[in-house]
Amino acid sequence: QVLSVTNNTDCAKLLEEIKCAHCSPHAQNLFHSPEKGETPEKELMLPYLCKDYCKEFYYTCRGHIPGFLQTTADEFCYYYARKDGGVCFPDFPRKQVRGPASNSLDHMEEYDKEEEISRKHKHNCFCIQEVVSGLRQPVGAVHCGDGSHRLFILEKEGYVKIFTPEGDILKEPFLDIHKLVQSGIKGGDERGLLSLAFHPNYKKNGKLYVSYTTNQERWAIGPHDHILRVVEYTVSRKNPHQVDMRTARVFLEVAELHRKHLGGQLLFGPDGFLYIFLGDGMITLDDMEEMDGLSDFTGSVLRLDVNTDLCNVPYSIPRSNPHFNSTNQPPEIFAHGLHNPGRCAVDRHPTDVNINLTILCSDSNGKNRSSARILQIIKGKDYESEPSLLEFKPFSSGSLVGGFVYRGCQSERLYGSYVFGDRNGYVL
Repeated sequence: QVLSVTNNTDCAKLLEEIKCAHCSPHAQNLFHSPEKGETPEKELMLPYLCKDYCKEFYYTCRGHIPGFLQTTADEFCYYYARKDGGVCFPDFPRKQVRGPASNSLDHMEEYDKEEEISRKHKHNCFCIQEVVSGLRQPVGAVHCGDGSHRLFILEKEGYVKIFTPEGDILKEPFLDIHKLVQSGIKGGDERGLLSLAFHPNYKKNGKLYVSYTTNQERWAIGPHDHILRVVEYTVSRKNPHQVDMRTARVFLEVAELHRKHLGGQLLFGPDGFLYIFLGDGMITLDDMEEMDGLSDFTGSVLRLDVNTDLCNVPYSIPRSNPHFNSTNQPPEIFAHGLHNPGRCAVDRHPTDVNINLTILCSDSNGKNRSSARILQIIKGKDYESEPSLLEFKPFSSGSLVGGFVYRGCQSERLYGSYVFGDRNGYVL
């Protein structure tokens, strides 16, 4: 009920995280206050809040929760701020103190050989559970943020299937573009359906964005083997489990000469902008000397504002983009110098409160292709020269896929850790 009142506010985001705390192993200590002479313990409406967070919560939610925060900040924090050094929200699952975003990688253990992993103690391992089988070349899985708890699974050939909360795969695909998608079947051929991102306001506008490779170009474009395309779709008004194919609107087309180092990841940042991560396409100096019309977007992170009312323009350029007024670089570019970006992810709860946006990406190391690196994507940076958060040699020949910063409630040990893997199934 409170969440419905505070919908689309910063307070609602804080309350959503508090909902998560109810399923934490620490819930008993977070939500119960032992009163003198009282048994059982008194249950709190809110969890105990960490001292440095209490007033932030108060001023963010004051006025949004009717009849609840009718006290001063000092009075509120006298009651809800944790004073005894016990567990408190939002730091209850943390194992490390707050610090730079790289802290979660500082204590990562590196191994030179696979055997060294198996010799580690059992308590350093974690379990993996299979939840669905029978998929064909799955390349991604995302949720749409509408509260339905559906998982949308991408298959390389051009299908998006729905995995329901009940553990079933719906018979009819959510999206079927296999006739448009040019998909590679040989090892190392990255062509196919690449990524899917739902608009932050998907629950109301039904918009989603897809990237894939195709040989069916829409616009006059330079020399290429295939096209990497980004398209906007809208979900059907009649069926929430299917896309309305008539709503397709091409956003972007990038000419690709080779079939590796494509990238193609799409995601929305907390700023509401669409980020597109593109590889270098393995374009060589000879390619650049011999051919005109090659894309200026290769090896870059693009940032676009898709919330435009202009009918003939699919997106606008955020004024805060580093090259907004530049004549030397495309204004869409947010950062560049990437080689073969795998999966990228936004940390929805950065450990450094001074950092508004934390995006982590896996990438190959251009100078040493046998090693991999984890990058923190920052506006205007050139990752040909910018140091990585982490560089290491993968356990196998499989390229690095990427991963997520874990901010869930179920695993205290993983909280704040970057969990990632490679194409051969090794998880780090």
